[in-house]
Amino acid sequence: MQIQRFEIFGYGKWVDQSFQLTPNLNVFNGLNGSGKTTLMSFLLSIMFGFPNVRRKNTRNYDTNENARYGGRLYLTNTRYGDVMIERTKTNGKQNLSYTINGEEKQTTNDVSFLWNDLTKTDYLAYFGFSEDDLMDFIWDDEEDFSKSLMSIGMSGRQVLTEITPAIAKQADDLYKPNGKNPALNRKLQDIEDAEAKLIKAQDKEAAYFELRQAYEKESSRLDRLRSNLKDATNGEIQLELANQQSTSMNEYLRLHDELAAFDFVDFEPDLANKWLQADHQIDHLSQQLAELSEGLPENPEESVNSSNLGMEWIQNHPNVSEQMVVEARAFRDRLRQNEDLSQDLIERRYEKQRLMELLGASAVDELPEELTDDERNHWQQRYKALENKRIFYNHGQSDMSQLDQREADLTKEFDELAAEREKLVATGKQGENLVRNFGIVLTVLGLLMLIAYFITSTTFLFGAGVVATIIGIVILLIGLMMQGAATKRYENRLEAYDLDLDDIESELNEVQRDKVVHEEQLEKLNLEFNEMADELDTLLVEKGGAPNISTEVWLEDAYVDEIFNLDNKIQQLEMALGVSSFGKAHEDQWADYVAQLNEGDLSEEDYFQQFEDDYLTIRRQQANQDYATYEEQSRANRRDQVKSELSVIKADQERILDQYNFKSGDELLAAIDRQNQMQQKQNRHDILANHLDLNLAIYLQQDQPVEAQLTELKTNIQDMEEEISQLTRSTADKRSQIQEIANDGIAPQLLQAYQAKVDEAYELAVAWAANKLAIATFEKATVGESTDVKERVLTNASRFLLDLSNGKYTKLTYADEGMDVITAEDEVISVNQLSRGEKVILFVAMRFAFIDAQLGNIELPIIIDEAFSHLDHQYRSNIYRFLQKFAQSHQIIYFTVDEGLLDEIDVSARHVL
Repeated sequence: MQIQRFEIFGYGKWVDQSFQLTPNLNVFNGLNGSGKTTLMSFLLSIMFGFPNVRRKNTRNYDTNENARYGGRLYLTNTRYGDVMIERTKTNGKQNLSYTINGEEKQTTNDVSFLWNDLTKTDYLAYFGFSEDDLMDFIWDDEEDFSKSLMSIGMSGRQVLTEITPAIAKQADDLYKPNGKNPALNRKLQDIEDAEAKLIKAQDKEAAYFELRQAYEKESSRLDRLRSNLKDATNGEIQLELANQQSTSMNEYLRLHDELAAFDFVDFEPDLANKWLQADHQIDHLSQQLAELSEGLPENPEESVNSSNLGMEWIQNHPNVSEQMVVEARAFRDRLRQNEDLSQDLIERRYEKQRLMELLGASAVDELPEELTDDERNHWQQRYKALENKRIFYNHGQSDMSQLDQREADLTKEFDELAAEREKLVATGKQGENLVRNFGIVLTVLGLLMLIAYFITSTTFLFGAGVVATIIGIVILLIGLMMQGAATKRYENRLEAYDLDLDDIESELNEVQRDKVVHEEQLEKLNLEFNEMADELDTLLVEKGGAPNISTEVWLEDAYVDEIFNLDNKIQQLEMALGVSSFGKAHEDQWADYVAQLNEGDLSEEDYFQQFEDDYLTIRRQQANQDYATYEEQSRANRRDQVKSELSVIKADQERILDQYNFKSGDELLAAIDRQNQMQQKQNRHDILANHLDLNLAIYLQQDQPVEAQLTELKTNIQDMEEEISQLTRSTADKRSQIQEIANDGIAPQLLQAYQAKVDEAYELAVAWAANKLAIATFEKATVGESTDVKERVLTNASRFLLDLSNGKYTKLTYADEGMDVITAEDEVISVNQLSRGEKVILFVAMRFAFIDAQLGNIELPIIIDEAFSHLDHQYRSNIYRFLQKFAQSHQIIYFTVDEGLLDEIDVSARHVL
């Protein structure tokens, strides 16, 4: 018989689920808490009945009000054909039905005929075992291990000659029809006595429940008052602190409102001084400009600018200027003759220079060899993977900010609570010392008056002494009670502070651990980036590149090959134009002239043209101007320079005004001065915020002054303490009356005791009936009483053990003195000498050997619950392989947390929970 499929209507965490099984190996794999045990319980519940939740330590799986409790099993290859079993529970009553081969549904109370009348216990004893069964067996007494091993592999005559009489004796020990000493007989007599006490106690039930209801009402009121008193006491401390900080707190609130209405501007550092310095420079330059402008024309174009840098260079090199101007004119003439080629040359030179700058190379000989396509693809994939990680972790910076803020908030909260606790400890235990001391004084005074009476025999002293002593003792007792209550309040508050501090410290540790993990991830990423950069630098050097070459650009595209191609093309164009030789005679002078121009990279055409223009300009100036003209030009140049400086300063001031949206410098300076004043107030505000408990500000913002709030709260505390005192006395009185009635017996308690005795008797009766039924069950379930049972089981067990031990152990032998195993080297070893792991495979071999011998009479699914997770990998692999092989002829349902099982063998049906 095999389970083909099972459907769950509602059972624990499983609702409206269905699982398909195969006739071979079925594995349910999942972590702890995934529902494996619940599934196993469901299968056994549909087969044998739902768990009795009234029994102690029994788990209740009927937890979902929106789902019908129960489900169905679909069986195949039974002696009756295909069978469907449905078991549900409605209003506490189990409903069981079945269908055979799709015929009409039959309602019944028992389907044990499908499993050869086996009970749940018997079924698990034969066809199921768990890790607990395995470990209990393995840790058995070493001396009795071999006999225990043989007992789990043998049945037959052992059941009839040893187990059955023992079960019969257990049944007689529970109940005899005419007995008195058996446990069930005694329990029935206890039930009669409990029933008599119950009837007697029902007369007092009304008064008891009235007292009980009043007591619970007053106790509830007392608990609320104590809680309110605790809150009020905490509020009193807060109000006292607020009263002490009222002056500074009011200043803080005033500054807070004023600062909230002011918008701070992010001015440049020392902006006011910069502005004043600029004003001073403007005045000074304006004065210079006025002096230089006297006698000079206002139009700057009327004066020739002789301060051109190129012209200065020509004036400083008169010997070579005429030769260089000839070279420049010849070069330009050649370019005009080949305009298309020259334009192509200029474009290729520009493109080559651009790529060189991207790579960071100043000369072609600094370039490395080009990367192959495979190399570039490999490095680009590595770089992209790291860059993706960087983007992910950069996004995680917001998490770090939240963790920092969370840590700061928790630290602040911890410091505040620690300060409050220290203040509470410093204050100490406060109690009603005055009342206690007054009672002591009055008691001592009364005793002294009594002593004086015995000395003087004065009647007044005796009466007054007795009264004073009694009153003093009463007051002393009240004072001690009040002192105890105050001490209790102090200890409760101290304990509350300690619990809060522990919670905050635990949260702080968790936040700090999260920060450490994130920082470690970032550090690991930076290390990977650095390692990749080092490897790229090494590869660059190996390829012949200079250290200043940018590896990222080199990696990005094949720029090196493009540069070499451009260089070859440029050389070809220069040869075609014939311009490469121009300027060679004065190569150093041309380089010096280009540097003097200070205009960046210029083409030969540009600086040759510039040189020719500068040379002609100098010639015109020399022909048309005398010494006075040069002097005037110098003043004009200086005036232009002053104008330029003045324009730059004013433009900078205009930029500042536009940036901060001010119309004039006076407005800007006034705003900066105002912000400096507000910044001082901000500093004062921050100092107060760091030294004040800002949570107390709520008390200062109430309609009533803090003093009035404190007075009102103290009055409420006094009223609550008086009411608590009254309720304490009242509840103590009611508790005494309730206890007096309870001593005589309370109906609900007696009813509960009576019901408990009935339940105990029911369990004993069930156990007695189960023992009686077990005798018949074992006789039906055994292999038989043939003399070859032991040999058949040992033969199968030896075969299984050879497979499970990888050929290490070849045979099992059993005699009255014990059981031995024989190794592949024919060495005989007692099973008591084996390791615990080897005992496990012996257990598996014997258990499945018995099942193999039993299959001729009973064939039911084998259910295994997490039995091998403690074994090492080798033995576990062997057992999994053995289960797969054994499942080819018999259905096995295995529940486990071991994910490695799914990789070790070919599972017919895999269910990952």
